[in-house]
Amino acid sequence: MSPTIGFKLYLADGITLQYTFELVQFSNLPNNPKRFAEISGFRGNGSIVILGSETPWDLTIQGFLNGDNYDEITAKIDELEDKVEFGVPYYLKVDKNLAKTSQYIYRVKRLQPIQYADNLRNGEGAQAYTVIFRVRAW
Repeated sequence: MSPTIGFKLYLADGITLQYTFELVQFSNLPNNPKRFAEISGFRGNGSIVILGSETPWDLTIQGFLNGDNYDEITAKIDELEDKVEFGVPYYLKVDKNLAKTSQYIYRVKRLQPIQYADNLRNGEGAQAYTVIFRVRAW
């Protein structure tokens, strides 16, 4: 099996591992939106940009839950729902490289239901999932 980038969810203490996301296929990371104010005059050339604070944003993780049969996939769905609770603050740590020498670290909360694609839950090996977190929403 080839090495993969790890997506790991930690409790609010930042130390206790709560959940490791399985077979992540898509994420909109890295992202770091910031607020700013731009001031431009009617007679002048250019503008002045005043940097502001960081803004909250939605972080999406899409992947697959693998299992040999329907019961294994259902158990993994139950584990995902139990471990990634609605409205609970977590730290999400994502490897920046395959060597796992550095990480992106985000403060997140899940504020939307976990989505499951209906067409893949056939008991034949995989179930697609989408988890959306709100970043900077503690």
